[in-house]
This record gives sequence, C-alpha cells and structure tokens, in this order.
Amino acid sequence: MALSKTIKRLTLFLVSLLLLLIIAAIAIPTFFKDEILERVKTDINKNLHAKVDFADVDLSLIRSFPDFSFNIQSLEVVGVDAFEGIQLVAAQEVDLSLDLMSVIKSDRPIEVHRVLLDKPVINIITLPDGKANYDIVKGPATETEQASTEYSFLVQLQEYAVKEGYVKYDDRVGNVFVELEDLNHSGSGDFTQDVFDLITQTNIGSFTTNYDGISYLNKVKTDLDMTLQADLKNMKFTLKDNELQLNAMKLKADGFVQTETDKVNMDLTFSTPMNNFKNLLSLIPSAFTKDFSDVKANGLFTFNGYVKGTYDMAKGTYPPFKFDLSVDKGDFQYPDLPMAINGINTKISINSPGSDFDRMTIDVPIFKMNMGNNPFEATLNLRTPISDPNIDTKINGVIDLADLSKAFPMEGVQELSGVIDADITAK
Repeated sequence: MALSKTIKRLTLFLVSLLLLLIIAAIAIPTFFKDEILERVKTDINKNLHAKVDFADVDLSLIRSFPDFSFNIQSLEVVGVDAFEGIQLVAAQEVDLSLDLMSVIKSDRPIEVHRVLLDKPVINIITLPDGKANYDIVKGPATETEQASTEYSFLVQLQEYAVKEGYVKYDDRVGNVFVELEDLNHSGSGDFTQDVFDLITQTNIGSFTTNYDGISYLNKVKTDLDMTLQADLKNMKFTLKDNELQLNAMKLKADGFVQTETDKVNMDLTFSTPMNNFKNLLSLIPSAFTKDFSDVKANGLFTFNGYVKGTYDMAKGTYPPFKFDLSVDKGDFQYPDLPMAINGINTKISINSPGSDFDRMTIDVPIFKMNMGNNPFEATLNLRTPISDPNIDTKINGVIDLADLSKAFPMEGVQELSGVIDADITAK
C-alpha cells in the first residue's frame, strides 16, 4: 500500500510539473512580449538610418524549446535621403530563436541562435557616385553610446535559412547586375567558434548575371551544395566540398575568399569534371527548353579557369582571371526540330592579367560547325579592347536563317528567312 501511494504521489507530481511547464511556456512569452518588442524597436531606431516597419510579433516557447521563438511579421526596411521610398529589405516573416535567459535578464545581450527568412525580398543598389542603399548602420556618436549599444544583440547562430527569396544586386559603379529568383538557402555551423565548418545548401529557380551590358547567365536554374571552412576572426572562407550545377552543367571550385572593409581577396580555381557538350548547350539562352532531357547531343566539353587577386570596391579594381573553354566533335538535335547542327569544334581563351581590362586578351583560334549542308568557321584574336581594339579575325561560311530555325529553338519567332554568305578578313 505504501509503495502504491508513493507511485501515485510521484505520478501526481510529474503531471503537475508537466502542466506547470506547459503553462509557463504559454505564459512567459505573453509576460515578455512588450519588453522584447520595445527592446527591438529601440535598438533598431538607435542603429539604423532607414525606415523600419513590421505588422506584429509573435512569441513562443513551444516552437523552439528550450529557446525563445521571436517571429516578426511583414517586415519592411525602406531607404531615406537618396534612396527615399526604395525598398531595401522586406520579408513575409522573420523567425528568430533566442536564448531564453538572455531574453529574461535585461543586463545580458539577446543571443540569436537561429534565423529564418520567409519570402524575403532584398534589393541592393549602388549609385554611380558610390552611395549604397545598404549603408544604413549609424556610427555611435560617443564612447558612452557605443558601450550602451554594442552588445544589444549577440549573434551566436547555429543555423539560418532563406525560403522562397528574391535578391537583386544593381551595382552602377561596376556595371554589375545580378538577380536571384526563388532562392532557397540554408546553412548550419557553430558560429560561436572562430573557425568552424559552414555547411550550406542552395537552390535558385532563376539566376541572371549581367556585366557591362553583356548577359553571361540568363535565368539559369542553380543548385549548390557547399562546405566552407569559416575563419570568422580573419573573415576567410575556404572551399572544402562543393558541387555547383548550372542547368545541366556541373562545376567544381577550389580556393578561398577573404573579405576586408572595402576589399575581397580571392584565390579560386574552376573546372568541369566529367562534362559533355550537352551540359554547355544547356547554358545558352533559349536552349534549355522543357524537353531538354530528350535533346540528342554528343561531343566533349572542357572548361577551367581561375580568379586570383583583390577586388577593391572603393577603387573599382578587379583581380586577374583566366578562362579556357573547348568543344570537340559536338553536335545536337532537338526532338521536335527536323535539322541537326554538327561538327562543332572550338577553343576559346580569355585572359585578364590585372584590373586594367585594356590588357585583357580574347583568343578563338578555331570555331567550326555545320548546319545542314553549309559549313561555317571563324577565328578571332583581340588585344587592347578598351583603348584601341586590335582585331585579327577571319569568318567564312554560309548560314541559312531558315535552317537555323529548323535546328535551334526560337521562342517568340514565327519565321526566319534569308542567307548570310560571309567571307571576311579583318586585321
């Protein structure tokens, strides 16, 4: 009987304790909601030179126990002055996991363990005069102010994620434009350490990049699994394991990137392990169609290159780089088109030994293809492209535009006709 009463008392105690924990998990967020909201708004107003607004916040101990879940809804950060009315950041939800004791004790900085951005929109702009809309963090006016604000938040991330994001980078100084649509990205690692492995996964529905008016990637589907060795003390990130896929083409990179105040130091090499010509074809605008998996293609494709040096954002200087590409015995035919293009052979080398693009050289010693019964070939050697372009080129062959529309998908084009018969030498 005594044992039975003891078990009943123990059971009653455990049930009571469980109920107490559940009640506390529901009640504590309510008790501290106003205090946390006030601390967040105060910190934002003190430190940001921008208009920040959000609809509401939701607090919970249940969603991320034992951490404190802090959910910001309909966040928007809008620029002022030169960027008046221009949206910098917006998000349907920003979900933070905070250390519980750091929230309860007002004399401690709030520790952030996890960040999730749901449907964020990030719009980064640099004007021709160098002003950037992301430069919104105020500098503290005095040492006393610095002491009071320096530790308002302590970022000790264990993981972060972006869900269905949109990012636009518009640098009007360097004439660089990048657009990422349907971005899903996650990263995990022990950010409390100076050196740790950052494990990331990235999927981009549409990746576009444009430099100086030339589109290098146009709405390319991108997948990247990457592990970085992160050295936060020196802001150096070294590639360990990585696999990048652009449409059907796989790329491998090795090396590191190190950031300073206005500089990015890098030593990166690129290659295409086990790639065939069809992988390259998938990157050509309009070529990556819905039925691309049914395209018949043959031939070998190789690509390698490097970027080594410093990108200085203040001076607008770029690091040296070199890229080499070759195609051997390539051909392709689309399943719903009657004609093939074959006999594709080319070698392309682009070499820029420094930030002076006038020293860049472009060399195409061979380009050949056959479309129908018409051969086409060309060569190109370009020097001093900026100051006084020195061109040595030969173009010889026939392109029947009607045949081109029978061999290559032409979205939005109803009909092509005409013949280009070229025999050109320019030096």
